[in-house]
Amino acid sequence: MSEYIIQIDHVNKSFEKGSRTKDGTLREGVKVLDDVNINIKKGEFVTFLGPSGCGKTTLLRLIAGFLQPDEGRILMDGKDITNVPPYQRPLNTVFQRYALFPHLDVYDNIAFGLKLKGGMTEKEIDQRVRKVLKMVSMTDYEDRDVDSLSGGQQQRVAIARALVNQPKVLLLDEPLAALDLKMRKDMQIELKEMHQKLGITFIYVTHDQEEALTLSDTIVVIDEGRIQQIGKPKDIYDEPVNAFVANFIGESNILDGTMIEDKKVRFIDKEFDCVDEGFGENTPVDIVIRPEDIYITKKLEVAQFLGTVKSCTFKGVHYEMFVDTDDGYELMIQDYNAFDVGSKIGMIIKPTDIQVMHKFGKNIYEEKEYACNEIELLDNKEDGDLHGKIRSIIYKGNHYHIEVQTSDRKIFYVDTQEIWDKGDMVGIKFLNK
Repeated sequence: MSEYIIQIDHVNKSFEKGSRTKDGTLREGVKVLDDVNINIKKGEFVTFLGPSGCGKTTLLRLIAGFLQPDEGRILMDGKDITNVPPYQRPLNTVFQRYALFPHLDVYDNIAFGLKLKGGMTEKEIDQRVRKVLKMVSMTDYEDRDVDSLSGGQQQRVAIARALVNQPKVLLLDEPLAALDLKMRKDMQIELKEMHQKLGITFIYVTHDQEEALTLSDTIVVIDEGRIQQIGKPKDIYDEPVNAFVANFIGESNILDGTMIEDKKVRFIDKEFDCVDEGFGENTPVDIVIRPEDIYITKKLEVAQFLGTVKSCTFKGVHYEMFVDTDDGYELMIQDYNAFDVGSKIGMIIKPTDIQVMHKFGKNIYEEKEYACNEIELLDNKEDGDLHGKIRSIIYKGNHYHIEVQTSDRKIFYVDTQEIWDKGDMVGIKFLNK
């Protein structure tokens, strides 16, 4: 028997123009999943994480059987279930909208699936229902109307209704999205404990990075229908594979750099020792420094570089500061100590805290390659050689790095000092043609 309970094997999925996303937006006819491959072990808590529209819910619905892939296979315990209908798959789904039956009380909502399936006595059904009621801390609510329950209580009922069928896999589609912050954090703890008690596989969908880091054994980061990175939460946070992952997971300083040679890198106009190898010599790279990994010292003579505190904000556990370096770069720093605005500070970055990443993507237009600073964005889209929508914006210390996607889904990367908003429609003008 396979060690993996779920295998996603070269899955592709497209939606036709005019179909709708989960929030009701009309699609333009795009490929939402592009050659997706994932192996999920028995008993894992796996989270599909990505921005809205990245394909994570579509992938969950494919596993559930509500959609069919255009290409590829979905296997469960080594058996192909691609064409098996949802009701014959040993898994259950908890939706963002809990879909409880308002005319039934809590007990009957949970028991509904067992009664519909048949083959069980009333006593067996009662035992199962009471067991899951206890598991979700709802034993005193069995006779309550579901409409009288709070959002968190309704969510527990929805989870209990899914668990009472004893599925091998529980699918959860942003189940905490409708809850307030405190209740969401409480339910995160409860879900984690529930997973540990049950020992079954949880596959969870969210766009909340903190939620993913808190709950998961494994995180699958998805963007534009493609897997960006798969790994344990700490590995995803400490060692992102590209600028998208670094920017999406937690706070980051993402900077342009040059790998001078193995274990030697240059960024913010300074050279630093690092631990990375294999990038070649004088290779352009992206650098990630987490805000908590820049150490502040008042002894300016021992610092690697100097700067001036621009702002200092108390965040409850730490202070968040923005610092202008003497060479004209802005960095975010998190520290347990506050430093006065305007004060001069020294900064140190350890070699192990520097994450070096390959740059990805090239700008090719009419068979010529353009650097990121050889493209200009224009307010009037008709004035450009092409036009497109701004898909992402990353601040790189002294400029913005912008991804623009055209209507035929080509992506161009632009470095600019100008401030734009995500979603802006812009003209794309190629310089030095």
